[in-house]
Amino acid sequence: MSDFFYSVFYSSSVICDFAGIQASPFAVDPADTVVAVNSTAVLTCTPPYSQPSPTVFWRKNGAELNLTNSRITVLATGNLYITSAQFIDAGEYQCIAHNEITGAKRRSTIATLTVSSGKSTILSLLIIPVLICYEHPYTH
Repeated sequence: MSDFFYSVFYSSSVICDFAGIQASPFAVDPADTVVAVNSTAVLTCTPPYSQPSPTVFWRKNGAELNLTNSRITVLATGNLYITSAQFIDAGEYQCIAHNEITGAKRRSTIATLTVSSGKSTILSLLIIPVLICYEHPYTH
């Protein structure tokens, strides 16, 4: 089944409720992002429809993201919020939506977070005038 459907059945004594997560792509995948060091990085994630609502977590460089650092938060929307970004925060991030009832997981595309020094690189060209002298062949 490629698409998820949701139905509730009622009777006098039992309520039946289907649970699942759509097999469709994420509504919003995280995008490659470049931020300056000490600024805020936000990676967006809107998973496909799920009943019940999915638990959203993030992976960094293939491993589940450690949320013990107070600078890093997964918002109720599913977005990843990193305050005061540091060079250590740079890497490949992926949003995972997990349906707790069925155990089904959906993975977003991978986005790269780049943390830059914030200094622009200025290329300057050094121009040195050079005088070239040679004898013209037709003057003799």
